[in-house]
Amino acid sequence: MIELVDKYTLVKGEKYYVKRKKKFLQMLNQYDCIFDGYEDDGFVWVLLSNVIPIELDLELNDFYRYVSKEEYSKKLKEKYDATCLDIILKRLVNDDFHW
Repeated sequence: MIELVDKYTLVKGEKYYVKRKKKFLQMLNQYDCIFDGYEDDGFVWVLLSNVIPIELDLELNDFYRYVSKEEYSKKLKEKYDATCLDIILKRLVNDDFHW
């Protein structure tokens, strides 16, 4: 599973899936890369296949992060627990916090 991430919060050394925006599909469409931490004037340096360093324009690309099954399950359980807590609190106390 992949998750769209904010292009200005890339983490050095983490692997991302990069997809070109639709109007620029005639160029490179999609590939895996590792962000190497260098950012300058709207461009980031990444390693393509751990061999070739390339520069990508932040505005022309969408960056996706791989989400493991364990991480997804943990986030889903947290959301489920929060929803259950809200339901229980609404039964005990009205929405305007009166008994």
